[in-house]
Amino acid sequence: MGQHGGGANGKDAMTPDRSGHVVFFDAANTLLRPHPGVGAVYAAVAAEFGVTAKPDALNEAFPLAWKEARRKAGASPYGTGEDDALRFWRCVVEDTFVRAGLVLPGDPFFETLYRRFASNRCWRLYDDALPALAEVRRRGARIGLISNFDNRLRSILTAKGLDRILDIIVISCEVGAEKPAPAIFAAARAAAGNPPFCNLAFVGDQRSDDYAGATNAGWRACLIDRVTAQPDNSGVPAFRSLVAAVEYLLA
Repeated sequence: MGQHGGGANGKDAMTPDRSGHVVFFDAANTLLRPHPGVGAVYAAVAAEFGVTAKPDALNEAFPLAWKEARRKAGASPYGTGEDDALRFWRCVVEDTFVRAGLVLPGDPFFETLYRRFASNRCWRLYDDALPALAEVRRRGARIGLISNFDNRLRSILTAKGLDRILDIIVISCEVGAEKPAPAIFAAARAAAGNPPFCNLAFVGDQRSDDYAGATNAGWRACLIDRVTAQPDNSGVPAFRSLVAAVEYLLA
């Protein structure tokens, strides 16, 4: 076979044109994670207020308290402003300590804890996060984020330098809808300039919020599962690495 020349844009003629594609990522537990963990941060801040708490007990109680608070809060638990987020997270924190059999430290413990989770020190990027974003860019696609989060996420993204990498940022508290609701995926598509549905892709860690929400919106999607990524009868594609997920979504 003879050599093939590059096109007018300098790309190899055999390289697919991905300029109209967007790969969106979830935030927490996909690109970044709490560090050194929710229970550890809760316990560390509690110690600053004279209360001894075991991180493991708080880690066990937290997801139960979080799920219960979300159930009571309805369709948009974090609301659209800081007051809404403060009310939601105060309920979560109080219930977490009760479930762990601990005394809740007095004020301003909660406000200190809430601000701590807005800081750079409490979050770490996964090792595969930046390589995966770079792979999207290398393939000529744009990079987006869709997250169920409160208004602290903007400062976290800035602290991690992600605000300079992401082309599109869609946060539930800013659009008044949460994954898996169609409205948040519609908002993301609109922010991307309403490309064809087949040009939109999403990767997250939750089967219902992320995978089902995206596929129900007509997007390509897969899951990140760094623990097992074992196939099951559902046929949901899952990968241990975000880079592998990107390769799948842009294949």
